[in-house]
Amino acid sequence: MIEAATEVFSERGLRAATLEDVAARAGVTRGAVYGHFSGKPLLVAAIIDGLRWPLDVGEDLADYRSHPRPLRLLHAQLSAQMARCLQTPSQWQAVLLVLRESGYAAWPKASSDHAMHLQEKAVTRLGDVMRLARERHQLRLDIEPDAAARCLHAVGIGILLGHAGKRGRGMRIDTPQCLRLFFEGIENTAEGPSDTPERHSRLALDGARHRAP
Repeated sequence: MIEAATEVFSERGLRAATLEDVAARAGVTRGAVYGHFSGKPLLVAAIIDGLRWPLDVGEDLADYRSHPRPLRLLHAQLSAQMARCLQTPSQWQAVLLVLRESGYAAWPKASSDHAMHLQEKAVTRLGDVMRLARERHQLRLDIEPDAAARCLHAVGIGILLGHAGKRGRGMRIDTPQCLRLFFEGIENTAEGPSDTPERHSRLALDGARHRAP
């Protein structure tokens, strides 16, 4: 029944979909649906309770700590997680529900808060990886780890929304390439601790001297 509701809400939107539509999709009577869920808010709550946010890398950073290039591992993990989400209809439809419908009145406040918490938790964990990259001198010095995490999460949401729009027209978005362009922009290409604020200051001073008449 929850799977049927996820499909119907994703296809028709919460405003247009009815519990009768859910019953028809699930192959049960309307009374059977009402026997478990008195209205759309309770169905939404059940869907969101099972949501796995595709931009959350998890709390265990052991693999990142042992990896020589944590940003590149992050790129690979996010690419894989987003691909799995897109290939798993129930998860993809639940994600679409969050991205498209979370402001609708039929959302219970607890579900809206839970969806927001999932996203905030994802940003926090992305920030943990960014801080690890900073410790390895692999994140550009002019970019704060938390800012990089927020931007990456926003880019991920943009990619997911792009997939939602393009799929209906038979178009394809290259998720790994989109993420790669982001990571190339934040990654420090200088190797080792020589990339320090003092080095940046010296480079800026040298550049100013060369520009001076």
